[in-house]
Amino acid sequence: MRRSSAGKIARPSGRGVLVIAIIFLVAGAAYVGLKLTPHPVSPPAPPGLSFGVPDRPLRFVCFDVAHAQRGFDAVAAELKKLDGDFVLLQEVEEDHVALLASDLGVTGTYHPANYQRSSNIAGRKASWGNVILSKHPLYDARPIPNPGGGIFGVWAVAVVDGRKFNVASVNLSAATDAEPTHARNAAEARHRELSNLGAAWERAGKPPMVVGGNFHEAAEGPIYSVMNNIGMDALAALGRTDDTYQSGLVNSRIDYILASPDWRLLDGGVVRDSAASEHHPIWITARSATQP
Repeated sequence: MRRSSAGKIARPSGRGVLVIAIIFLVAGAAYVGLKLTPHPVSPPAPPGLSFGVPDRPLRFVCFDVAHAQRGFDAVAAELKKLDGDFVLLQEVEEDHVALLASDLGVTGTYHPANYQRSSNIAGRKASWGNVILSKHPLYDARPIPNPGGGIFGVWAVAVVDGRKFNVASVNLSAATDAEPTHARNAAEARHRELSNLGAAWERAGKPPMVVGGNFHEAAEGPIYSVMNNIGMDALAALGRTDDTYQSGLVNSRIDYILASPDWRLLDGGVVRDSAASEHHPIWITARSATQP
């Protein structure tokens, strides 16, 4: 309200009150709309299917694309060459997800819930995250349970040849500077995140599972044993332990694919000649462990 020249408070006219009321109503409706807007819910897996690993070989590709800073086309071309049945990606900008699904020809199996923002690293306003792209149907896609808060990955149920199994893409908490306390807190967060993944997997009955992602941890790190409680380090089991990350003079192995004991590893590797990201793509081919 304003004061008149006589010093008295000038009250808004009837029309002014109406305008103010309309503004408040519109703002309130917008807020309620945002609150009530449902998050995308992935369809459930068809009933009657049992957990198991298909007899046919399947290729799993894992790649931290680092926001496609070296070019979206370079990332898409690299993924096309690798031709994975399942593509587990990290640090993907949200507006790149649908484009990648289209370029790889997997829009028919893509669902918005297959993508989850990395709020554990970038906070609630994260514009990038983890995604699973697949040639095969995916169901029940959702954030990996993390009671401490902060989405660090996405997992889903895949169905191939009438058998279902879990696939997951993760990006564990990272230390963004070398300050000792910050680095220690990030390491503790990684331990919690991975422990929560293992606990959720156990509650589900330890179904067959493949997990790929950026663990921000060298094989000598403290959570490596926790990783092996979930699944074997597939590339190490194949003797392919090349560095997966290169930035300047820093070379390290921090990207992994973990496979539960239900899988028999056939092949795999690190694509060292890739220039699409500071991370090197990694891949494995696996099938049922019961097959000779």
